[in-house]
Parts: sequence; C-alpha cells; structure tokens
Amino acid sequence: MTTNGVELERYLPRLLENGLDAVNVSLDTLDPQIFQQITGKDKLYQVLAGIRHAVEAGLFVKLNVALQKNVNEKEWLEVAELTKILPVDVRYIEMMPIGYGKKYEPVDHRELLGRFKKIYPDLQRDESIHGNGPAVYYRIPKAKGSIGFISAIHGKFCQSCNRLRLTSQGKLKPCLCYGEEVDLMEILRGSEGVIRKWRLQECGTVELKNLSWENETAIRKELLRQRIFQAVSKKPQEHHFERVEEITEAKQMVQIGG
Repeated sequence: MTTNGVELERYLPRLLENGLDAVNVSLDTLDPQIFQQITGKDKLYQVLAGIRHAVEAGLFVKLNVALQKNVNEKEWLEVAELTKILPVDVRYIEMMPIGYGKKYEPVDHRELLGRFKKIYPDLQRDESIHGNGPAVYYRIPKAKGSIGFISAIHGKFCQSCNRLRLTSQGKLKPCLCYGEEVDLMEILRGSEGVIRKWRLQECGTVELKNLSWENETAIRKELLRQRIFQAVSKKPQEHHFERVEEITEAKQMVQIGG
C-alpha cells in the first residue's frame, strides 16, 4: 500500500488484520513547516507516528522522498539517516515534469549520489532484493535500512520497466510520460449486452469463441487479459521527460492516481 501516512496509525490494526505486509509512505521532509508547505497540512508528527507503528508491527516500510530545489533539497541527508535508526528503505524519486512536477526542477540523482559518496566514501551497493521495482539501492555502513534511487530522468530504466498504472477512472497507462490509455472500466462495469457486443465485434478470438454466452465472468476475464496485453504491447521504447515538448500526459498525478 502507498499512503501519505496521515491516517496510518489509526487504520493500521485493521490493515494488518486484512493481510497488509508492506507500506510505502511519502515523506519529503522532517521539518514541520516545510511539510505543511508541501502538503498543506500540519500532520508531520502523525505521519512519523504511523511509520513508527508500522515498523514495530513488522511491516516492510519504504519512505518515498521527492526532492525539490529551493524547497526540501537541503534535507537529503537528514531523511537518509533515518536508515541508521530504523529498518526502512528511503527512496529518492526524481520529480517528473507532469502535473505539479512541471513547476519544479528535479534534483539530479547522479549529483545526489556523489554527495552521499563524499560523506560516506565506503557507501556500499545493496544488491539484495527490495521488491520488483526500478530503484537502485545503496547502504550506509552499519545502517539498518537502505537508500534507493528511482531516477526517471537522469537514469532512465525504460528497458527494464515492468510498470503499468491503473488510474482512478479504470484506465491502464503504459507510461506516465504519455497520455495513451487502455480502458478496463468498460469491461469491469459493462452490462451483459455490452460484453456480448465486444465479444462479437472486437474479440473474436478462439478463447472467446469457446466460451458459452452464460459464462460472463470468464468472458470478462479473457477481455481483460487481452486489454492488459494490449497495454503492455504499447509500452514505448523509452520516455522523454527530458524533452518537455514531447510529453503528452496532460493530467495531474492526483487525477491519474493508481
């Protein structure tokens, strides 16, 4: 689960009962004033309490940090050093120039890694598995957790990208850089008549032909499989966040969700 962490402490018992075993929490700063400036809420201590309780409950905790020049950039080290006292991963995510991110110049992760190595010349590459995401990890000697870099702009990982994003409107996005989407909502919530129409007009595959009209659930599953395959096949060879004029995604991240 990914969360801003404000209500994490409150809902943690229920989440644990329902099988939650890992959580990503947005934590861009440890300064209450800057936290309020970024989020609009004076809730930093609630977020920190939620993180502490999640760690104590044995969850795998990752903290996501988006550094913004002239806002929270100076806190890059302070947040990272949470890994010395807590078994958490602190992940730096380069600000992508879509939505809100267009207003800010991203902090170059190549430069950021250089800063770390000046302070910790014995910084170690962490090759252990931290999930299946694109982050590259390092570990401060004797730290309990690791620091990761998700470098969408200055360290493109398009060739190994395994991500699709399902938006809050039921659209599957192959890449955040571009506006292209594949609609899943019409399959998930479409009527039986609509499903019949798609089966006849769009998806005359062997898999669908062999299904009875009464087996609506199986038909929907097969349609979803085909749409997901369509989205995967549309993943671009690489994005071009470094060339703003080529970005076609017009939505804000809050509208995209996922």
